[in-house]
Amino acid sequence: MPEHAHQRDDKHEAHRRLVERLRQQADDVRRLTAGLDEELIAKRTVPEKWSLKELVCHLHRVQQVFGGRVETMLVQDNPTISSYDPEGDTELEKFVAKPAKESLASILENR
Repeated sequence: MPEHAHQRDDKHEAHRRLVERLRQQADDVRRLTAGLDEELIAKRTVPEKWSLKELVCHLHRVQQVFGGRVETMLVQDNPTISSYDPEGDTELEKFVAKPAKESLASILENR
């Protein structure tokens, strides 16, 4: 098999694994949140640690950030990639402010 064909097959396999992992994560979110109402999903069971809702919103926000980074890498040579810090991220705060049902639907739709 020519070298370029092998590399193409490796890229396709890596892509397939990535897509499968994203689907699995969506299934994990569904499983972990199934049957929980707003109060339970938003409750911080350990003080100073994020609730399940906050974690799900963080996953969604990080997905957006990384998607933006990929887009930047595709259109720019040598792009500058800024680090992401969820503290003070107004977009993350907007996700968390929404009802859990809406936040869950949004991440699952986009995932």
